[in-house]
Amino acid sequence: MKIRNIFAVLALVSTSVFCTISAQAASPSFDSDQASTLLSKINSYRTSQGKSALKYSSKLASVAKSRVSAIYSSQALINGGDPSHSIPGFGSFDTQAKSLGLVAAAGGGGIGENFTASSSGIDGAYSNWLKSSSHLANILEDQFAYTGVAVSTNLQDVGDPQIPSGLTSGVVAIQVFASADTIDGTTSPAPSTPAPTPTTTTPPKTNNTTPNTKTTTTTPKPTTQVVNKPKIDKTQKIGSKIKFDDLVVITTKIFS
Repeated sequence: MKIRNIFAVLALVSTSVFCTISAQAASPSFDSDQASTLLSKINSYRTSQGKSALKYSSKLASVAKSRVSAIYSSQALINGGDPSHSIPGFGSFDTQAKSLGLVAAAGGGGIGENFTASSSGIDGAYSNWLKSSSHLANILEDQFAYTGVAVSTNLQDVGDPQIPSGLTSGVVAIQVFASADTIDGTTSPAPSTPAPTPTTTTPPKTNNTTPNTKTTTTTPKPTTQVVNKPKIDKTQKIGSKIKFDDLVVITTKIFS
C-alpha cells in the first residue's frame, strides 16, 4: 500500500510539473502588417543597391511562421553562436525547412534564413540585419529571388532566460529566402507578361518572327503556327534593452 501511495504521489507531482511547464509555453502573435513593412524596407534597400526586389512568396512566409512558432514552442531563441540556426526540438534551419517541403530549385540555387529579436520593433530588426555582414549578404544575394517574412510582436512571451522578465514589448522576426518559389517539389514561375496571340504564316517561304521566339520558316504547303512559349523564372543584436551576440546566418546553397 505504501509503495502504491508513493507512486500515486509521484504521478501527481509529475502531472503538476508537466502542466506548469506547458503553461509557460506561449504562442506567437503574428502581425502581417509589420511583416509587410519589414519586407518593404528590405526591398527598398535592395533596389537602392542596384538589386531587383524580392518577390513575396506565401509559401516561404509559411515556412518563416513555422520557424517562429518553433521558437515559442521550444521557449528558446536561436543561438547566435550556432551557424545552423538550430531550435531545440526542431533541428537546424536546413532540417526543418526540408521537413516543411522547402527544397532547392531543380536547376540549382539555394535557401537561406535571417533571424533577429529586437526590443525596438521592426525598425530594430531591420537595423540589426543591415549591421550584420552575414545577414546583409543574404539580403543582397543575387541567387535569391523569393522571400517570406514572419513577425511576432510578443517577444516577452518566448520564455528564453536571455530575455529580461521586465520586458513588455519587442519582436521576433524571421525572413526566409529562396532562389525559386519551390515547396514540395512544385515550382511557381515568376510573374510574366501574357504570351502574344499565335501568328499564322502563309506560303511561299515566309519567315515570321514574334517577340522572344525563334524564327520559324514555312514551306509552300500547310500553314504553320508559331506559338510563343512562356518564360519561366527560375541577430544578432537585440534592441537597446537586450544584448545578444551577433547571429550568424545559415545559408544552404546548392548549385548545379
